[in-house]
Amino acid sequence: MAQATNTLNGVDRDALKGTLDAVRHDPHLAKVSFTLGADWRGGCRQRAVTGTTRQAGATIDSRTARDTLAHEVRVSTNLA
Repeated sequence: MAQATNTLNGVDRDALKGTLDAVRHDPHLAKVSFTLGADWRGGCRQRAVTGTTRQAGATIDSRTARDTLAHEVRVSTNLA
């Protein structure tokens, strides 16, 4: 049988409460930074990839997922 979770709009409320309690106990945990690498692909094209996540000054090695955002703006040469 699946265990019931305390969720609201897809947010695990118990986990959120645990996070808030931890930050109240040690406010330094609230300092989180994210890295993003981007490269220009010529014209109006770029690609960005998320990188390292740091919390309280330490790299979070368990966060290995990377997200990629690629964007291309097509400019019309037909101005008629």
